[in-house]
Amino acid sequence: MDTIPSPKIPIKNANFFTLNRIDRLSAILIQLQSKRIVTAREIAERFEISLRTVYRDIRALESGGVPIASEAGVGYSLVPGYHLPPVMFTDKEAGAILLGSKLLEQFADKAIKTEFESALYKIQAVLKSSGKEHLENLNEKIKVMGFYGPPPQESGFLLNIQEALSKHREISIEYLSNKKNELTSRIIEPIGLCHYGSGWHLIAFCQLRNGYRDFRTNRIKQLEILDKKVAKDNHPNLSEYFDSLQEALDFREIVLKVNSATRRIMEDQVYYMGLVNEKENKNDVQLHFMINNLNAFARWIIMYGKSIEILRPEFLKKEVKKLVNELLKHYS
Repeated sequence: MDTIPSPKIPIKNANFFTLNRIDRLSAILIQLQSKRIVTAREIAERFEISLRTVYRDIRALESGGVPIASEAGVGYSLVPGYHLPPVMFTDKEAGAILLGSKLLEQFADKAIKTEFESALYKIQAVLKSSGKEHLENLNEKIKVMGFYGPPPQESGFLLNIQEALSKHREISIEYLSNKKNELTSRIIEPIGLCHYGSGWHLIAFCQLRNGYRDFRTNRIKQLEILDKKVAKDNHPNLSEYFDSLQEALDFREIVLKVNSATRRIMEDQVYYMGLVNEKENKNDVQLHFMINNLNAFARWIIMYGKSIEILRPEFLKKEVKKLVNELLKHYS
């Protein structure tokens, strides 16, 4: 009798902690080694299981020969002298660490970035060859370009998107559009994942719209990785995509030197005006913007008067002078 193949079920809630018991026991063992005392409640909350299940898992580890010391009302710990063999990272864990490193490049100081880079090299050294290939495939497909505002609640698909990017697979999504607030089904060919504004964006070729689209990942309601592969040469890489976008929208780079007191007054306005990078000096701050409306930008910086110096481009200075002269003429 022929068996009927079970249908593919779209991933509706990509919860990392929905593990089988063996994986969960291994993860609990690693957690026990991560700190001196671990409480049952910490384990329960991490894996979203009941305290009764935690107690059963601890007994299972003890039955397997793991020496666990427990103290009522305190928690669990591994008996001193017991060590796990070297930890091996899964591809998804390695991908999550890479994502974290991209964020740190933008939002941490030099000392933290240096130490994290060193740690990342050590992690890559212990990865299997498949894990190393996974990171190499992802590295140029993930970018962090800036941040403003509180991050939105994500849908939980970042790891699945990373997997599709690494394996060059098409993705089927249910997407809630921003303009019409409608749920549409799309087959997309992903080219990269980037962070800008207040959240993560998936850049992909949309077969429904027959063009490249920018999908906010928090608006993806369902996701399924398909078997069909995306040809590597069919699409531009992430850098090429943004270069072409910049040319199409006539973006221009603006560099300002602002005294520190004025920078504090500006607060979050700079992010809405297109800030992409910020460097603090002793008495001032250097701000880098990418803008596509020169006149609006010039009008904005006029309000800060002499506390701002335009470093480049020269034509922004001319635009500011033009606006100031118009004001002088108007009030003369």
